[in-house]
Amino acid sequence: MAAAYDNLDEAAKRRIDGLRVAHKYGRGKRRKDEPAANPIINDDQDSRVPPVWHPLVMPHPVTGRKALYALGHGAYAIEGMADAEAEALLDELKDHALEERHIYRHKYTAGDLVVWDTLQTMHAATPIGVATGKADSRLLWRISVRGRPAVHAEAA
Repeated sequence: MAAAYDNLDEAAKRRIDGLRVAHKYGRGKRRKDEPAANPIINDDQDSRVPPVWHPLVMPHPVTGRKALYALGHGAYAIEGMADAEAEALLDELKDHALEERHIYRHKYTAGDLVVWDTLQTMHAATPIGVATGKADSRLLWRISVRGRPAVHAEAA
């Protein structure tokens, strides 16, 4: 998402720097090629859960490099912007971020270890089918920092 931000023109960067995006699970508009979010909560629960606000542009806490942030499935509104304008801008930025030049696809081989920086990467899995036995099974590990890093809390 850092390269996607870098490749925006200066006028677009000025327009989006400082904007905040509302997120709520399953609320954002999907692209035609995106699957629907699993309905893990009902309407009553959804009505009691407030949106989470994130900056649209997030500087990296160590390098300072800016990246597009908050464009995932749940993005649905921009603070202070009319719904139609926000939807158009989010669509435009997501289309830009998902241009082939901004995408890295990893073809796994035995022993691979893939690590990414969540603040600067939008990640998704490519479906590969159900494992049928030992020959095509995978072992996946997720490593996360316990708690919420202070640098992320301040930026959000």
